[in-house]
Amino acid sequence: MTSQELSRQCHLCVVDHYCTDSHRYWLEGLKRQLSHWQWTEHTLGARQFSWQMRAGVCEQLDDGLRFNAPELREPHAGNRVLLVTSTVDLTSLLAFLPGRSRPSILLYMHENQFQYPLSDHQHTSVELQMTQIFSLLRADQIVFNSEFNRHSSALGVKHFRAPLPKTVRSLLRKKIIESPVVPVGLQAPHGEGRSSARSHPSPTLIWNHRAEHDKAPETFFAAVRLLLPSFPDLRIIMTGRFPAHTKHREDALKLEFQANTLHWGYVDSRLEYENLLRQGDFVISTALQEFQGLSVLEAWRLGLVPLVPNRLAYKHIVPESHRYDGSAEDTAADARGLAEHFVKLWERKLSSSWGAIAVPFPSRFHLEKTSRALDGLLRSLL
Repeated sequence: MTSQELSRQCHLCVVDHYCTDSHRYWLEGLKRQLSHWQWTEHTLGARQFSWQMRAGVCEQLDDGLRFNAPELREPHAGNRVLLVTSTVDLTSLLAFLPGRSRPSILLYMHENQFQYPLSDHQHTSVELQMTQIFSLLRADQIVFNSEFNRHSSALGVKHFRAPLPKTVRSLLRKKIIESPVVPVGLQAPHGEGRSSARSHPSPTLIWNHRAEHDKAPETFFAAVRLLLPSFPDLRIIMTGRFPAHTKHREDALKLEFQANTLHWGYVDSRLEYENLLRQGDFVISTALQEFQGLSVLEAWRLGLVPLVPNRLAYKHIVPESHRYDGSAEDTAADARGLAEHFVKLWERKLSSSWGAIAVPFPSRFHLEKTSRALDGLLRSLL
């Protein structure tokens, strides 16, 4: 089917019940690349994840998700595809679709509910895991954003503590293992990357993640404390968004590190964000959970040197030479591992040049490649 024929006949309806910044980035990139589809979006903002995953369909019924919209009704079910993310209770969604036929469904797995670090105030939700199991079983096509996500999903199903029938467990694991990996593609940045000529003698570290439990911001600050005696002019750029309920803690950290801070705070402007990244030398992650590592990839593509933990999705993305050994269960040990590995990289740079520690950015994350792959999978469902 040609792109012209596709645009005349076929609809792509996207449903996302926890549309974070990274999900929105993924969606906007796809819309630009796959303009030959007729797009419809039904998304909810990022708040109260557990509630929205289970009750998002009800919220959207009330909020205006019109299930009688042309792209969702009969008689031409074969002309429409539902692109649903892992934040959606797919079986509940399908229960509300009108008519006897239904569109083909591609389930894009940004994350999974089997591999997630819990804070002191959280507990494992078997219900959310079961919701995702039903969605995985129901989808016509599953796509994962990383090998780590696919592997941990298969492992989660294997060790799922509820008594799933063996045949169902085996069928689902096979379906997961055979599903393709298509990462979130990176859009081309505005302008050039980071300049290799750096005038400031001390390094600048960037931490550009959500400042929440699963991204472990405390580990980053603990590592900075370890480095400051040897690097008193060390500079940091913080672009992560802190949750409102942690404002007291954010204010304390901001005050403690104000002498070394070039920038602190989330920025809405994409251009401003990229300009901040260009001021950095190293992009740091201390994540306890990461299914792809988009924030690191964004800075890496602009020429920064990645330094990440030796775990999670990073093991399939970042070279071992730029992964530090630590402990996800021990903040102090993790911070020591990060600080020690940073010193090794910095000493290598001083004895040679930035080129000695630079890492080529992997082209498989370019948006053009990832969107072509996803487009092919969507077309195969027509």
